[in-house]
Amino acid sequence: MPAFEYIALDSAGRRSRGLIEGDTDLQVRQQLRASGLTPLSLRSVADRQRQPRRFSARVGIGALTLFTRQFAGLLQSGLPIDEALDAVAGQSESHRLGRLLKGLRTRVQEGDSLTGALEAYPRAFPPLYRATVAAGEQSRELPAVLEQLADYLEAQHAIAQRTLSALIYPVILVTASLLIVAGLLTYVVPEVVKIFANTGQTLPLITRLLIGVSDWLRAWGLLLLGAMAAAALAISHLLRREGPLLRVHQALLRTPLLGRLWRRADAARFDRTLAILLRSGVPLLEALPVAAAAVRNRVMRRAVLAAADLVREGTSLHRALDEQSCFPPLTLHLIASGEAGSNLEQMLDTAARSHEREVASLTTLLLGLLEPAIILLLGGFVLAIVVAILLPIFELNQMV
Repeated sequence: MPAFEYIALDSAGRRSRGLIEGDTDLQVRQQLRASGLTPLSLRSVADRQRQPRRFSARVGIGALTLFTRQFAGLLQSGLPIDEALDAVAGQSESHRLGRLLKGLRTRVQEGDSLTGALEAYPRAFPPLYRATVAAGEQSRELPAVLEQLADYLEAQHAIAQRTLSALIYPVILVTASLLIVAGLLTYVVPEVVKIFANTGQTLPLITRLLIGVSDWLRAWGLLLLGAMAAAALAISHLLRREGPLLRVHQALLRTPLLGRLWRRADAARFDRTLAILLRSGVPLLEALPVAAAAVRNRVMRRAVLAAADLVREGTSLHRALDEQSCFPPLTLHLIASGEAGSNLEQMLDTAARSHEREVASLTTLLLGLLEPAIILLLGGFVLAIVVAILLPIFELNQMV
């Protein structure tokens, strides 16, 4: 039965919105009036999905993982796809996700496959998700494939959460450091300098420099913030173009420690994504472009696409990737072993786990170096400010 999204007024004149099911919009309007609501607007959820795709809603990876896990469990219990979608939508706490699932169910009831219904939500369901579901439908192993997909999404969500948690403290520390130094220079230093205004003594060089920086910040600080914001917007706009973004990614890959970290992280994403696609039954030539989309570095993404062209011409995967000179030797070695032993999925999982452990170790090392460096830098600034203030006081005492 189709689902409709409505906006209506209740008996007190309050506006309400929600989802309701009915065969026609006339029947739905009658149901609303019988419930004491006066319909203002009514729109089929399926019609909403046929709008331009750029308006499709995003779904967080946590919500997507939970939906996939629940959906797989209901399908394994023997529930039809449309009823399983309805059951998950009914218990979803997110109004956006519930509306999305109602739209999916409506399309399935109208005769679309689940893959075809997912195509209406390209922002909510990424290419990896749609390709995996398509393979599950073709192999008639959709519940098992969805369970594997849920495991994959859960692992990716856990990695993202750990990374975010690790970055919270350094970000807070940097922000606090900048605010403290700015406060000292713009408010504390000018008040202290007033003490030396009428002494007539020649101030030490470090004190004069501090006063100059303080005066400049007070006069041009807001302009500096505006210029920094404008520069950030300009850089953001520039990096939307493929050429500049590609050059930046090339430079980052050459950075000694950061480049190694990013290379391993993207190699792990590629390995893990390709493994889940191959395990779900997606052919290698179809899986490679989807796995390339999971790689964030544009240089490595282009390398995967170039390797896919070589594989299409008959080259083995490990040789095709080796020619691009982008992926770590461990990935290439394990892919070669997997191709030789016909267990490519297992070898890709092994490579992904190894790279993820290395990424975790490198991240810990970088954060371990970053935190004391920030503290030392802040301490150096504060020490310079204190010395610049105390030196004239010591000289004044000697004169007395």
